[in-house]
Amino acid sequence: RNEKIEHLVPGAKLRLESDWDSPYFSYAGIGIYDTSGRSLGNLGGYFNPTDEDRVAIACLLPHIKATAVDVSPLGSTLNFRRRIGQFRVHLEIEPIDIQAVLEEVHQLLCEDPSDRVRSSIV
Repeated sequence: RNEKIEHLVPGAKLRLESDWDSPYFSYAGIGIYDTSGRSLGNLGGYFNPTDEDRVAIACLLPHIKATAVDVSPLGSTLNFRRRIGQFRVHLEIEPIDIQAVLEEVHQLLCEDPSDRVRSSIV
C-alpha cells in the first residue's frame, strides 16, 4: 500500500467500498481504492470513525464522492518513526432525496451482509 500512496496526489479521485463481512470492523469496514482498483487502506486513522459513522457512510456510499487531500508520502517526511504514507479523504455527498435514500438503506440492511457491498461515485 505504501508504494501506491507514494504516487497519490492531492485531488485524486478515490473509490470507497463497504465491507459488511470485515473481521476487523464492527458492522462495516470501508476500503479506500485508487481509480485503478489498488487498495490504499481503510477509512480510519487520525479521524477514526465510530461504528455508527462507518455504518452511515457505508449506507450512503452510492451518493458520496471521495477525493485525496493532504497527501504526505513517506518519502516526504523527516519523521523516521512513521512507517507509512498518509493522506486524508474528503467526502462530498451529492444532493439527495432523503425519502429515497431511506428506502435504499432499508433495502440494503435487509440484505445478507455479504451482498451489501456498495461503492462510492468515481
